[in-house]
Amino acid sequence: MKARATCPLDCPDACSLLLTLEEGRLVRVEGDPSHPVTRGFACAKTYRYPERAKARLLYPMRRVGRKGEGRFERISWEEALGEIAERLKAILDAHGGEAVLPYHYAGTMGLVENQHPSAFFRAIGASELEETICSTAGSAAWEMTYGPRLAPDPEEIPENARYILLWGINSLSTNSHLTPFLKEARRRGAKVVHVDPYENPTSRFADEHLKLRPGTDAALAYALAHVLFREGWVDRAYLEEAATGVEAFQEEAARWTPQRASALTGVPEEAIERLARELGEAKQVFVRVGYGMTRHPGGGNALRAVILLPALLGAWRYPGCGAMLSTSGAFPLNKRFLGGRHLLEGARPHEGYFRPNPQAR
Repeated sequence: MKARATCPLDCPDACSLLLTLEEGRLVRVEGDPSHPVTRGFACAKTYRYPERAKARLLYPMRRVGRKGEGRFERISWEEALGEIAERLKAILDAHGGEAVLPYHYAGTMGLVENQHPSAFFRAIGASELEETICSTAGSAAWEMTYGPRLAPDPEEIPENARYILLWGINSLSTNSHLTPFLKEARRRGAKVVHVDPYENPTSRFADEHLKLRPGTDAALAYALAHVLFREGWVDRAYLEEAATGVEAFQEEAARWTPQRASALTGVPEEAIERLARELGEAKQVFVRVGYGMTRHPGGGNALRAVILLPALLGAWRYPGCGAMLSTSGAFPLNKRFLGGRHLLEGARPHEGYFRPNPQAR
């Protein structure tokens, strides 16, 4: 039989899927061709899920050898839960809740499955843990630059974007569903340029690949801004209406001539000049960035310099143009009770091992 589902992976696409079930077991996963964005596509993580799921644990296993030996024995759920509970109670009685550190992460699950274990740990007053710093710098950089998460509607890109800059992202692999819109935009005349330290499938897809040295993204972005200011391709009217700090940005960009940036980035000076000219003449520009450039010293500010380029051009005036980092978190959700977050709000009476601790760190 066939069934429809939504992909639970840690990805903002939330793809529509078709599942094939035989005697209640999942045997095949396909993309749903009726979905207007995913269009029947499913990534390798998804369509190979039935194959990978065969290796998952089906029952508790207890280590019987030294760590690293890989020796385990099967035990019952009653034994496993009983042993864990007794050990936790002993630690809580002797040292308190913050002696327990809940280390978990669940990139292949949705919000409820991902966060639900935290409700238990917050109920016993365990320590809090910052689970990932994957996107922290990039998210902060975006919010400092533009505020809340926003991005052009991909369906508006083909009709409006005349120039597409894929910067620091292997979008064919990590934002697969953007690809049909990029193809259609190129069919309508848009140029696609990839800026990345190494060659990957997106480089080969693009019309041009500019290979810069790792960690030099800010220098290249400032050099492009330098040329845009110098040649008068900046949309002053838009900046006066929508931006602050333009003078300080222009002052910094003035220090980064294409010659200076070329020496640092490895991108030829003439390529910098040409890219700036093409951006300035196109105006209707879409810039898709990734988190990779933020994983260097000063990476957050490098991202800010890059995503400000479409603002200089006034590209945000046009549908399908501007910049995109991620659509994750674009839709507000009431997460107060997700993972027991409400247990960190104010004091609560303790009863048995129910010991919420709003001061837990």
